[in-house]
Amino acid sequence: MPVDMTALAADLAAESAVTRALVAGLDEAGWHTPTPAAGWDIADQISHLAYFDEVTVQSALDPEQFKAGLAEAEASGGVNPDTIAVRFRDRSGAQLLAWFDAARDGLSDPDLRRAATELLTLAAAHAPGPDAARLLGAAAQRCRRRRTPVGEAG
Repeated sequence: MPVDMTALAADLAAESAVTRALVAGLDEAGWHTPTPAAGWDIADQISHLAYFDEVTVQSALDPEQFKAGLAEAEASGGVNPDTIAVRFRDRSGAQLLAWFDAARDGLSDPDLRRAATELLTLAAAHAPGPDAARLLGAAAQRCRRRRTPVGEAG
């Protein structure tokens, strides 16, 4: 069955809106609430999403630059999410949220839709909503394509 890119993009937008709503009102201390990921806080999760959203777009729209960056990372010991997270720990919550918004907007680029259907599928499935909702005591919200509500284990 072919992927309905319009529906998939809408699902990603819904997931992003839920995540954004969970973190938008946090003060700086709230951004540093620990998550179940050892050594990570909410800020790290949002920077992880923003970084890998940007890399996802780059891999589809500028594969040569993506390959060069990947080769550089591999030469430096490999792609390590913890090392990447440390690089962005100096950013404020507002900066991280703006970056997350811009990176998610990039996933909606029409050229990306044409270039990489499977990338949007991956991004829609990879959301920190369950952890963030649990940590912040928010009610679970079900997005149309998710099998479990955002805010519940899944």
